Amino acid sequence: MAQTLTGTDASDNPLPADPFGPAIRSQLSSFLTYGVFDPRTFNQTRVASDFRTDRVQSWSFGIQREIAQNTVVEARYVGNRGDRLFQTINANPRVRELVRDFPDAVPGVTACTDSTKPGYRRVDCELGVVRLRTNTGYSDYHGLQTELRATRIADQLTLRTAFTWSKTTDNVSEIFSTFGAGNTYFASQNPLDYKKAEHGLSGLDRPHTWQLTLHEEIPAYRDQRGVAGKILGGWSVSGTYIIASGETYTPAQFCLSYCSSGVQYYDVTFANAFIGSFEAARPFLSNPAAPESFVGIYAGDACGYFGGDRECGMPADKLLSLNFFNSHGIATPTDPSNVRFIVNAPTANGIYGTPFGSAARNSLRDAISNVGNFAVYKQTKLTERFTLQWHMSMINVFNHPNFYSVDPFIDDAGLASEGTGFADPSLFNGTTSSLGQRQIRFGLKLSF
Repeated sequence: MAQTLTGTDASDNPLPADPFGPAIRSQLSSFLTYGVFDPRTFNQTRVASDFRTDRVQSWSFGIQREIAQNTVVEARYVGNRGDRLFQTINANPRVRELVRDFPDAVPGVTACTDSTKPGYRRVDCELGVVRLRTNTGYSDYHGLQTELRATRIADQLTLRTAFTWSKTTDNVSEIFSTFGAGNTYFASQNPLDYKKAEHGLSGLDRPHTWQLTLHEEIPAYRDQRGVAGKILGGWSVSGTYIIASGETYTPAQFCLSYCSSGVQYYDVTFANAFIGSFEAARPFLSNPAAPESFVGIYAGDACGYFGGDRECGMPADKLLSLNFFNSHGIATPTDPSNVRFIVNAPTANGIYGTPFGSAARNSLRDAISNVGNFAVYKQTKLTERFTLQWHMSMINVFNHPNFYSVDPFIDDAGLASEGTGFADPSLFNGTTSSLGQRQIRFGLKLSF
């Protein structure tokens, strides 16, 4: 969705006709004079000086009761608190435009005004673009875990079934971005508030999980005497079935704010260097009851992004359907109640009074996991020393679709092609993953 930009941004910085900013030009001059570059002008990855191992405190209590011979039921509460977890942050964000246009969003922050410094327009004049590994992550888990275990019932059946109801929250789930479910972006939307503002559902949160495991040894002809015993004896079956809630993911923007205006409310240099996107922005939440894939965009932002006569001729605060624009190329008005999200771009920033979108981190959920595996074994004792085992295993025996990812970018709302289409996991064809299609395998093993 990236576009070629011309002209200047709101801070009179050419985009991108002048590839060298003042700081880079100063370093080029220094290199030509002294033969060295200032390393602070390069993108850096650092580790915090007080970096240490993470820490988790866990607690649990439960009850267990035998309801029959070799059969037990158990229920337990499990909780834990993690702190000093690993997090990646923007340690010297560009804040010039934020301070200028939304000082209340970054109170007490000033931007470097010395254009000869590596941190020009950033918080610290003496540093350039810095990615920092810290211990600023934290998490909480609370779960009710129930289980039924039956072992060697009638000397042949082993069965276990469990259900977990839980909730996991954190302010970061990984130090890298997945660009899908789990940890969509590692970077916080507000680079100066990476703790409280990022706290929400964890990428590890799966509130409902049920699983079944069984193993059955067929008792008939177990001693394998005679020809009939060799053929009919030694059979066993086993299987697992898991149904779980889908992973959470964050509605994100690849390049809607910056590409519609050229204004860097989000640190584009940092994002391009370390995230692989133009911005770490999240959209504004409109109607939580609307379909999650429906997105609106104000005409003023659509004008800057698409540049069409129709949207540019409308009032800037007229809400349009981004889905319809992407799918049909036509600017069509819509109502805020019809869309789940609204594009976070300059017109929307003025309407909402903030550059930071209100959509919560990990507020959407991917498709459920539904996987059943089944295996059949036949073990034949040929002699005292030789045993032959034949087996057939079926992965995803019920052939239930399990999509391998999801598109988290609202830029793609209304699109529908393989791998592209906001909030539609069915566009990530499960047949390309090992869990997306039934697989049947056969094998022989001779033991001696």
